[in-house]
Amino acid sequence: MPQASKALGKKFEVWLELLLLGLGKERVLRNVEIHKDRFTYRQADLIYEQANKGRIETVIVEAKYVSGACLHYYLRKGPLKKIGAPTLINNVVDEVLERKSFVGADHAVLVTNKHFDSRTLSSTDSSSIIFIDREMLMNNYAKMLERSGIRNHISLEQSIAMIDLQRQNMCKNIIYIPRCPARHNTILYAYSNA
Repeated sequence: MPQASKALGKKFEVWLELLLLGLGKERVLRNVEIHKDRFTYRQADLIYEQANKGRIETVIVEAKYVSGACLHYYLRKGPLKKIGAPTLINNVVDEVLERKSFVGADHAVLVTNKHFDSRTLSSTDSSSIIFIDREMLMNNYAKMLERSGIRNHISLEQSIAMIDLQRQNMCKNIIYIPRCPARHNTILYAYSNA
């Protein structure tokens, strides 16, 4: 991935963090490593908690910044073998589902600044992933601006490009979870900016 695209991807993650905070989400973390032990971990672009019917739910977010027309189903780098994963992962949907299972999250969100290709969208029936595309992002962005009393709407790309990475905490947040939690979907947080 070229440096410019990588920087835009990081800016997109920061933008999403700010959006989630602006929409009232709490305990939002970006650039997270979730560890079960020293060598068995997964990376999540964002993770946050939300209350639902008296229960705290964990949500992981996979952010995919795309410079082309759409986010493609198959992984750009080809199939991946993750430590602790039973099979090879060759598409973005399976990657997010595997990460959700590893973490024990209640929900997984796959978000892009563009659109999803037809193969990715056809997988929505059988998967438990929330898909957020450009239109949904823009609707949430408008809600956040309205809540904040801001009337100056700029494009999604302009608002992402305006993020100054030098002013952001770009350190990793590390979370350690037990291999066999007493109750599934319980994450023990031990934050560390390393």
